[in-house]
Parts: sequence; C-alpha cells; structure tokens
Amino acid sequence: MRRIVAVITSALVLVGLLAVAPAGAVGGAANVSVFHGIPGLTVDVYVDGSRVLDDFTPGTVAGPLPLAGGTHEVSITAADAADDSSPVLGPVDVTVPSGGDVTIAAHLDAGGTPTVAAFLNDTSATEDSNGRVTVRHLAAAPAVDVNVAGVGDAFTDVANGQSAAADLPAATYEVSLEAAGTETQVFPETGTVPVPLAAGTNLVVYAYGTLGSDFALATQAISDPIGAPATVNVVHGVPGLTVDVYVNGILFLEDFEPGVVAGPVLLPGGTYDIDIFAANAEYVPGDGAIFVDDLAVPAGLHASIVAHLDDGGAPTASVFVDSDAAIATGEARLTVRHTAAADAVDIKTGETVLVDAIENGQSRSLDVPAGDYPVTINVDDGAAVADLGSVTLAEGVDTIVYAIGTPPAVDAIAPANGSGGTFTIVVDTIVGLGAAGPFSDVPAAAYYADAVRALLNLGVTNGVTSDSYAPAQPMTRGMIAAFINRALNLAPSAVDFFDDDNGSIFEADINAVAAAGIANGFTETTFGPDVPINRAQLAAFVDRAFNLPTSSVDAFTDDDGITLESSINNAAAAGVVNGTSDTTYSPGAGANRAEVAAIFARALGVA
Repeated sequence: MRRIVAVITSALVLVGLLAVAPAGAVGGAANVSVFHGIPGLTVDVYVDGSRVLDDFTPGTVAGPLPLAGGTHEVSITAADAADDSSPVLGPVDVTVPSGGDVTIAAHLDAGGTPTVAAFLNDTSATEDSNGRVTVRHLAAAPAVDVNVAGVGDAFTDVANGQSAAADLPAATYEVSLEAAGTETQVFPETGTVPVPLAAGTNLVVYAYGTLGSDFALATQAISDPIGAPATVNVVHGVPGLTVDVYVNGILFLEDFEPGVVAGPVLLPGGTYDIDIFAANAEYVPGDGAIFVDDLAVPAGLHASIVAHLDDGGAPTASVFVDSDAAIATGEARLTVRHTAAADAVDIKTGETVLVDAIENGQSRSLDVPAGDYPVTINVDDGAAVADLGSVTLAEGVDTIVYAIGTPPAVDAIAPANGSGGTFTIVVDTIVGLGAAGPFSDVPAAAYYADAVRALLNLGVTNGVTSDSYAPAQPMTRGMIAAFINRALNLAPSAVDFFDDDNGSIFEADINAVAAAGIANGFTETTFGPDVPINRAQLAAFVDRAFNLPTSSVDAFTDDDGITLESSINNAAAAGVVNGTSDTTYSPGAGANRAEVAAIFARALGVA
C-alpha cells in the first residue's frame, strides 16, 4: 500500500494529516491550511519529515486538510529539494490546537526575519446577514490600524503576529491600512482595496511582505467547521501512470501506482479539489492530468475516491459511497464498480447474472449467502473479459470489485491486485454496518460492535486471531501502544527505549509511542508490555495521543490526588471516557478490549 504523505495522524497523518475529529468532538485533529507569506521565494513545505507542499508560491493558501493536534516540526526548503535536510526556514516546532480550524503561516516578523506561526480560525456561527473579517498582520512592518470605509478603524494597533476579528454585515468593504494611532495611510499608497465579505463566512485577510516594497494582501475564506469524518480509501484506476495526488493543494499520495488501494484515512466531510499529476511532475494548481473541482466526500460514511477512465478513455475521478445498510447474519455483500473505459458489462457467477448492464461510473451492490462464488465480468450479454476465479464473500463483509483499465482482456485474474493485460480487477473489502465481520465473538447488537467494525476498517485492530476480537480480554499496555501507533500512523523510532519488550510483537509500537512522548515506562528500562492497563493509565494514554483539551472540571471523586487525575478529567470532558458511576471513575480497575474499542472510536470521531 502506498504511503499517504499528506498531512495525517490521529488515525492517519500531516503526516501525520488525516485523523479527524468531528465538529464539537474531542480534539484528535484540526482542520489545517497553510499560508505562504514570504515574498520572492517558491518553496516546498515539510511536516514531520514528509513533503506536503510542492512548489508553493507566495501569497497562496493550501488546504484545508486534517492535522493531528499537538506539536509538529515544520521545515521549508527551496523548491524541489531532495529532502528537508537543508531548510531555508526551520525546522520550527508549531503547536496545533486540537479540534479546531487552523492556519499555519510562514511569514516575516516585524524585523523581516522569516518565521512560522499557527492561528486558530473562528468557525462559530454569525448572525444571518453577517460575515466575519479576520485581519492578520504578518508583514515586516510596524503596528497598523485597519480602516474600513464607512466604519472607521475597525481594528486598531494590530502588531506583527497578531490576529483580530469582527463580525460585519455582508457587503464589499473598501479597506486601507494606517500607521497605528495615526491617519497616515501606509497601504495602499492611495485609494482602498475592495474586500468582499459573504454572509456566514470568516474572511481572513493576510498582510504580508515588507512595507514599502513587496507589501501585499491575501485572503482565505473559511465557511465551515470540521465536519464528521468520512473513512476514505483512494483507488488508482488509470493504467500505466504512476502519479502524485494533491488534495486542496497539499500532497496527499506520492508515487501512487495503478491498481493500488491506499488508506483508509479519515477526511472531514466536505468538498475537495483533486489534482493528479505524473509522479514528480511540477505542481500547477488545476493543471494535472486529472483535475476535479469540488469533489464531494460525504460526512460520517465510508467512501472511496477513485481515479479512473470514463467510458471514452478520458481520465476522471469519482467518489463512491459504500452502503451503510446492515448485512444480515449469514449474508455477504458484493459491490461492483465499473471504472473501465468500456461499455456496460455484466457480472456473472456461472450462468447466473449477479449484476446486469452496469455502466461506467456506476456502482451496484447485492447481498448473497456468504460463500465461494466463481465470478466473471462479461461484455453485456456477451463473452467474458475477465475471470476472477473463485471469490470468497465473507459473512458481514462488503467485497468491492473495481473493473479498471481498457478491455478486452481474457486472462484469468486472481481476486487481488492482479493484472490481465490492460484490464485489471482491484478488490477492496470493508466490514458492513450491523455485522460482526470476521469476529465471531462480537455480537452485532453489542454496544461496542460498531466501534470494533470502525477500528477494523481503519486498520487500528486486527483482532487477537483472524476470527476473534476477544472483547472481554484485558487490554495490555502493549496492545494499547499498537492501537495508538496504528491510529496515528506514527513515525518509526530508531531508539530502543525499554529492555522488557525485546522480542515482543508490540516492540516497534512501544518505541514509536515512547518517541512521540505518548507513553512512559514503569522505569527507565521497563514498559510492562504484557501488564493489563488500568483505567487511569488508559485515560493518560488517550489524553496524550489525541492531545485532548485541558479541562478544569473535577469529574470524579475517587481519583482525587492521583497522578493521572488531570488526564481523566480531560478525557471525561471530551466525552471519550465514561465513569463507572456519576461520581466514580475506578482509576485502578482494568479495561477490557470492548471498552477500549469504544473509547478509541469516540476519540477518532467514528462512533
């Protein structure tokens, strides 16, 4: 599976750029944009060692995409640098607050020195006829007053690095900047700059550059808060072309090869601009081999973004929403998506037509008894163009078959990422709603069933065996490390922190969470990978992993004075953990795998 380099984490990464929290939910991630406010320099931007912006030009805004809350290392290099080892700016540690909408800005300080800062964008509602104007002074210049014709000095004494906001009736405003405390206009030299403000939108105005030379204004419109996340796979269905995929101007997939499914990742529901270029090609917004404007990703559902050929052979991109209908006991779901440059096809098992006359861009699903089926793809009412052999349709699982490329080809193709000439079959699977999936010990009606299903689809859990989740089994500290590492897609650690995990299947996970500052050992050399975790430790792990907001509320009485009380309060306030009663948390009690699944699903915003 191709590495998703875009800004994922908290279930997926900038870069760690994908784990997402829904509006008003716990802080796992923020919706992050990047503003380039350093004139005269086209750059690449790296976050936590991964390139996320390529050929980024001054005065532009890229994003938004989600970035895990917490501290991230940002480096800015010359355009097309091989890596971030020789930055022109940085590395700089930037703290991103969880659960909000954030802009990371590279700009000049008052003295003209390049720097990086993060700003929290206000996405709260305005009155019906109002919009919000936010002014950010990011220029090498003294403090300014912002004069709005007809309003006067709407913002006064705004210094470099500061942000100020006001709600105003929707209209186009004529704006000028004056030296703070004076009537001396400093920008523009004469006249005003029109600033159109739409109702319900936070319009951010950036002043950047150097006063008297390349001083300029740039804008960013912020209209929506973080929406409920969708679980998203990305499918490359354009044969013969290795590509880079940009989402809202941010590098999302690098060196992505045909016939591969990447993900899953969490993306906030909303619309995205998708640019797909040949691998390592120069990024020019809207100029990719495939460009799709405002591709809609549905909030709170499982979806697949597919780059493919239309029926005439032209590259395009589509979003398919996976069915959220429950799969009955003993049943399996087969979903077929026609994304090949071909006329309608039939999907058959033997002489029985399962899907009739499915056309390019269409998706069809049907539920059948679980079992093995010989499956072929046929020209509508004609000969087979692909033989998938015997396909196993597992109980409670949606098996998704993509037909990609350009038929005809009659080679037998295994139900995996195999190829037959120019016509390829790609198979993906997800566990259906209301289904136990592969775990026979997870009843569909159990309170934790949907949480287990969501974590399985995200790759956070694999179960203790292929068909067992063991919900009543105590969760160990090693298992927790694995859950966190998979959810956040943490960078591997070259440091071996502890002695007692040597040879453990969780050793790499433990080292990764220790390097990230999420986990502490019992001592400097011991972690206790096989020790059952207690509820206090669990709260602390989750608090650190998802960077939960600090709470001043004392939620429970039985944790007063213990070392981890603040983490318990943070997790309770965020709605991630529940008490064992209205007043008690039972911090010393163990936590089983069912409880932990529910907690992680809430932290990731998928339950």
